[in-house]
Amino acid sequence: MTGLSPEAEERLARIHSQVAEAEQRAADAARLRDDIANKRIDFVSADGIVSVSVDSLGRLERLEIDDAGLRSGGRELAASVLGTVRQARAQVGHEVMGMVEGVFGEGSDLSTQMRDTYLPPGIDDDDSSDPGPDPSGRGPTILRPY
Repeated sequence: MTGLSPEAEERLARIHSQVAEAEQRAADAARLRDDIANKRIDFVSADGIVSVSVDSLGRLERLEIDDAGLRSGGRELAASVLGTVRQARAQVGHEVMGMVEGVFGEGSDLSTQMRDTYLPPGIDDDDSSDPGPDPSGRGPTILRPY
C-alpha cells in the first residue's frame, strides 16, 4: 500500500500508462525515421530502356539507360527518363506516406505535415504537366560543367 487514496492511485496509474504510451510512440517514431531514411525504390520504364533508383525524398540516386535508348533520339530518351523518375517519385512518396500513416494514423497532424514533403502537389499527375517537345525542334538542352 502506498498510502495514497484510491483516487490518487488511479491518477498515478493513468500517468504511468500515458508515460508508457509516449515511450512507445517515441520508439515507433525513431523506427519510422530510420525506415524512411533507408527507403529506396528501383523503377524501370515501361519499355525497359530506363532504370532509376530514388531515395525516400524522390532524389535520383541511380540512372541506367539501355543502349537501345541511346538510339531512340534525344527527345524520346529525355521524356522516358523524366517520366520514369516521376513515376518512381510518386511510388516512393506513396510508400513512405503509407509507413507514416501506419504509425501515426491517416489524417493525423504529423501525416498531414509530411504529405507535402513526400507527396507534393502534382506528383501523381501524368505527363500532362510536361509541355512536350521543344517547339524550336532543337531537342533537350544539355548542360555541361565547366
